[in-house]
Amino acid sequence: MIDKVLSYLEGGQYWLASVVIVFAVIVNIEKILSIVDTQSKKRLTLLKDAISDGSITENLKSHLKDEIQGEYFYQTHKIHMDKFKRDLLIETHNKLKGEITLKQFKKANNQLIVKDEKLHVEITNLDKLSLYYNVFFGILMAIFGFVILSVPVSLVEPDIYNIIKWLALSLFFICFGFFMVYQTFPIIIAKRIRNALNSI
Repeated sequence: MIDKVLSYLEGGQYWLASVVIVFAVIVNIEKILSIVDTQSKKRLTLLKDAISDGSITENLKSHLKDEIQGEYFYQTHKIHMDKFKRDLLIETHNKLKGEITLKQFKKANNQLIVKDEKLHVEITNLDKLSLYYNVFFGILMAIFGFVILSVPVSLVEPDIYNIIKWLALSLFFICFGFFMVYQTFPIIIAKRIRNALNSI
């Protein structure tokens, strides 16, 4: 597969090389996730073994217990957080009684901060700029992708190679446009969390 990708790159067929790489990742995604999961379980086993070691101090043992809780929390919710932020998130989630799900907290994790021993939402000017930028250009790219869809129909002498090329290009712009819009979801969810926190 690597030889095929290199041959496409050498021939200037970058889009074909990209398609092969994306296809390879999709086909092997289960194996990739399995490797990541195995590494996480190895770390958990190492932490448990360390706690049972009588030579470590009580202070370090307490820290390792917090790490184990964090690892279990990550395996359950796929969120990496330190102890204080994690405990505040769980406490806040319980206070909101399911109004904001843990999945939504996960999406807005980068905007969640600990301040004065409380969980707060911080949306910077850069976040706002990113929101407007992704919405504007994301929609623009998606529209452009749909416009490109009409190109194969207008070809005087269409052949399968040109049709596939234009369809692939169209799909790229549409998918990338929707991806950019998707990047705005954490900011939108963060705003909702901020409103919910203000009501507590």
